[in-house]
Amino acid sequence: MAKRLPKPNPVYSITSLCIVPLTIIWIMQGVLLHMPKDLSAIMSKTIGTILQNVAGFVNGAFAHALDYDDGHLWAGVHATGPVIGAAFALIPQYNPSGLTLLKAITAGYEIEYRLAKALGKSHIQKGYHGSCTCGVFGSAITAGKILGLSQEQMVYALGLAGLASAGFRQPLAEGQMAKPIQVGYVTERGINAALLAKEGLESPRQIFEGKSGLLTIFSDLPKDEIIAACL
Repeated sequence: MAKRLPKPNPVYSITSLCIVPLTIIWIMQGVLLHMPKDLSAIMSKTIGTILQNVAGFVNGAFAHALDYDDGHLWAGVHATGPVIGAAFALIPQYNPSGLTLLKAITAGYEIEYRLAKALGKSHIQKGYHGSCTCGVFGSAITAGKILGLSQEQMVYALGLAGLASAGFRQPLAEGQMAKPIQVGYVTERGINAALLAKEGLESPRQIFEGKSGLLTIFSDLPKDEIIAACL
């Protein structure tokens, strides 16, 4: 008797829609159509470099070039660049299964959106670019899942990602060309965080809730319980 296929997981079905064709279309449009020519020429020089963190930088930046990458209404951030950008950068070398890839991307989305909601409106009002400050964690979690990090290594990956968390809204006022570059930066840093954690590099274990952690520094009224629910 033939085995029945398992019922599709609705969460993974939505994740699949985020990957194909939407993200591929956004990246290609960013590369071919709408990215300013000078910036496209500069970034294209890095594409030939066979380094997964550089690939993450390019993927993340191009995915955010149009500012149409999918986002979360209440979180106020775009997760596509850092999350799927990191996944695409690691696929050639680590060749994850389809299910592993879906789990990795889903986890990346989850942490990035939850963190953005936990930081709240004051984070944006302070001038931070949440797609970057939160995106580095989405990238790190996605990369960590693909790399097969242990629970302890994942904690260290998050700590290292937190030390690289940065991004500002000033490009909205001037230097608009640089806005997607920030997303490229954090995509690359998230991958680096996961790679370093895999090699045993330790980092702060309370990067979110610590006295000098992300929630305290980046927000006036953080909602710790939102992020705690997925850790």
